[in-house]
Amino acid sequence: MSELKQQLNTFLGRQPTIGKDVYVAPGAIVLGDVKLGDYSSVWYNAVLRGDINHIEVGHHSNIQDNCVLHLADEGLNVGGHGAGPEPGRECGSAGR
Repeated sequence: MSELKQQLNTFLGRQPTIGKDVYVAPGAIVLGDVKLGDYSSVWYNAVLRGDINHIEVGHHSNIQDNCVLHLADEGLNVGGHGAGPEPGRECGSAGR
């Protein structure tokens, strides 16, 4: 868990929220107002920057290698709640 803490960064007083059994691969960075749902994963060298607005990754969803998620205007929801890929789908690879 100490290695994971090195990959989770607080920004402007906001720190990532991590669900149950989440995997964050070495080299991936999760910054600021980001919520990772239960059983989700963030793969190698991906960057989730919740510095200006929030990012939510739903349960059983994953962010693939080298993806960069950052936005300025509205929050981003990946997997569930009617926005982005369906729960259990991947972001950053061809849809199935």
